[in-house]
Order: sequence, then structure tokens, then C-alpha cells
Amino acid sequence: MSDESNLPKEDALEKLAQREVLNTQLRTLAGLFIGLSLIIIAHAIMTSYSMLTDKSVPVVVCPRTFDLDAPVLMKTIDATGVKAQDRWIRGFVRRFITMQFPRTKEDAKPFFEYVITHSKGNIKYKYESLMEDIKGISEMIDSGFFYRFYPKSEQELRIRTVQGRNDQWVIEIDGFLVKRMMTMQERYNPTLRYTVEAGLPTIENPEGLYMVDGDIEQITDYVSGRKENL
Repeated sequence: MSDESNLPKEDALEKLAQREVLNTQLRTLAGLFIGLSLIIIAHAIMTSYSMLTDKSVPVVVCPRTFDLDAPVLMKTIDATGVKAQDRWIRGFVRRFITMQFPRTKEDAKPFFEYVITHSKGNIKYKYESLMEDIKGISEMIDSGFFYRFYPKSEQELRIRTVQGRNDQWVIEIDGFLVKRMMTMQERYNPTLRYTVEAGLPTIENPEGLYMVDGDIEQITDYVSGRKENL
């Protein structure tokens, strides 16, 4: 007979209880090990996927002069002060306005793609819907139906920070809008008003700026100041 059969009944029960406690502890440790292993594997997969799909790029300012055979550490926009940020925003707004109003059928698709990758919200959705009929829009432009915007002056582009935000700016620029329909033309004297937001710079949007809102306001009554959106 085994040694356990010679033990008193109470001792045998105690030994069985100790074995059961040890087995429970081993199962708990095994469960924790498996759980931690799954978490580590999942984190590794997510990190690898994020790195493979990461399209972000730093926004830097090119130096005015540098030696062509020497590496240069370029400063980021945040580190270059208000003047560089002002030029950063002004340049982006000029490019965005140009892309909103293609003048040839060849320009329509690449211009609208630029607007889509550099905007959010309603503006992005609007141009995505226009891209679904880009062939028809290109044909309309080719037949003589298009818009042209001429700013009065680059110096009249007004920039102010949105209250309570340090990553959003309201941009206003006065100019002349020409709507051409075949041989007919309509002329307006509107104000373009945009809200620009700083976001993640990517390969498609190296500027790191996005249009989140925009409209074209035309004053219809200079006495009352009444406006309408074109």
C-alpha cells in the first residue's frame, strides 16, 4: 500500500487540499503568462502595422544657405517663430485657393485631389463627391464653364487665431470672383473666409494644414452690411 493510505484521514485530506491549491496557483500563473503573451504579441502586431502604414513627415523650414556637402539640421515650424508660421499659413492658403478653381480640364483631377487631401469635414466631402463625376466636370471646364478668383492683394490676407485654440486660424481674403458660363460672365466682389487647422503632416499633405471650414461671402447691402454666401 502507498504511504498516503497509511496516513490518517485528516492528513490525507490536508495533502489533497495542498495539491489542489498548488494546481490552482499553477493554472493562474499559466493564465497570466498566456494573457501577457497575447498582449505583447498584439502590441507588436499593432506597432508593426502602425510603422508600415505611417505616412507622417516633419514640417521643417529650409535654411537660406548651407554647404551642399554637409548635413544640415533643419528647424521645425514650431521652433522658427511667428514669422515663419505666418508664411507657412499664407503659402498654404494661396495654394489651396488655386486648387479650388481649376482653369483647364487637365487640372481638374489633380487640383481636386489636392483639396481632398488638404481638407476635412464638409469641404472634403464636397470635393470627394465632385471627384465621382470628374469626367463630366472636366468636360464642363473644357466647354467654358468655370470660376476664377483674383485676390485684391496678398497683403490683404488677414489671419487671426481662433479664440481658445492655438492650432486653428481664421483666414479672410478679399478679391474678385468671375463665374464664366460659355460666353456669359458674372462678376462678384466677395470675401473668402476659411478656417485652417494644424494637423498631422503626411506624405500626401506635407504642409500639415487642413481646411476645416470655408465659404464665399458677398456683401449685398453695404448700408446694413447684409451678406450672402455664393
